[in-house]
Amino acid sequence: MKGRLGSLFAGIGGFELALEEWYEPEWQVENNRQCNQLLSAKWPNRRRYGDVRWCWVDLTPIDLLAAGDPCQCRSVALRRAPKGSRKAPDLSGYVLAIADRLRPRWVLRENVLSPDVVHVVAGLDTLRYRTCVVHLDGADFTACHRRRQFVVASLDHSVHRRFERLVAQHEDVRRHGPAGPKDRSLVLPCLLASDGGKQFSSDSGYVWEQERGILRKLAPEERERALGFPAGWTAGFAPTRRGSMLGNSVNVPCVR
Repeated sequence: MKGRLGSLFAGIGGFELALEEWYEPEWQVENNRQCNQLLSAKWPNRRRYGDVRWCWVDLTPIDLLAAGDPCQCRSVALRRAPKGSRKAPDLSGYVLAIADRLRPRWVLRENVLSPDVVHVVAGLDTLRYRTCVVHLDGADFTACHRRRQFVVASLDHSVHRRFERLVAQHEDVRRHGPAGPKDRSLVLPCLLASDGGKQFSSDSGYVWEQERGILRKLAPEERERALGFPAGWTAGFAPTRRGSMLGNSVNVPCVR
């Protein structure tokens, strides 16, 4: 029997897709209209909520809480923005509030590498969760270089200790991925590059094809495969919208 998954900041369903072998979505929280249209098409019979700041009191019990809260407040680019620019809110506190209210057995939080992860860990520790932080690079799983920070927490301390020992056996977290290039599934046959430092933004994403000697834009289907989604996962939306949706998503094999 599969466990119940609650997905905060669900986006295009990366957590749900990555964990479908073990968990069924109980509910999804996402306030982007296009993302909600996609979620409704992929999981039509699941409860969906909008703004996490207003709906969290209505959420039902789950076994795993997965969250990829917006990282814009931790963005290096935004920190360099002119004074007076609008700042993105830090919504990580709602992950802790919902974990406290629902008491899921597991909490999984994904975000960019940031020193303020200590506050999330401290909050979970206060809630009697045992936690550890794992750094993974998507390039060890697919052709997309994307370093991310995962906080893994559990109320079952004995099970979590076994998980910690498993992680500790690897001197380098990259070993959680394929052992070498021969073990990697070929996602893109060429090097990924970005436009103006905007990694997978709505209008960036280029590849250099050595054999043909050309630089070209990635097709939406290539971007999907680079993040471990099936080709056509975001079909039906404009190319720029598809790029934006994928830019905010998790790396599916990395989560799995």
